[in-house]
Amino acid sequence: MLSIILYIALIGLGGYMAYSQLQKDRRCSQPATGTVVGRDTMRVRGAKGRRTRHYAPVVEFIADGQTVRVTADVDSIFAGKFKDGDALEIRYNPQNPEEMVVKGKSFRSNVLGGGLLILLGLLGLYLRIR
Repeated sequence: MLSIILYIALIGLGGYMAYSQLQKDRRCSQPATGTVVGRDTMRVRGAKGRRTRHYAPVVEFIADGQTVRVTADVDSIFAGKFKDGDALEIRYNPQNPEEMVVKGKSFRSNVLGGGLLILLGLLGLYLRIR
């Protein structure tokens, strides 16, 4: 019974991830070019409890004549993936410029990740019920 609840939770989490990214993608309609001005470092617990470092680019761009600085919602385990001065194509929310997506990267990582969780949940349910 507990495994069925876990599989349903995976499906729900995956659906939430994909849906929230689709909504964010819809709100972020204003294109701009951002410049990487730094990196935020996060420690993430990975497989077997190991902690790994992930690096997310800090992006600066102009929105309505104001300079906005935001940590992007994409990351990499490679510190050199996002170098200072790199240009990134972004889209931001005109009502809230601090909400932004990196063109082609934010959507792909979150929607595909959500889809993967949904597939794992469905596969687990299928194998458990079968």
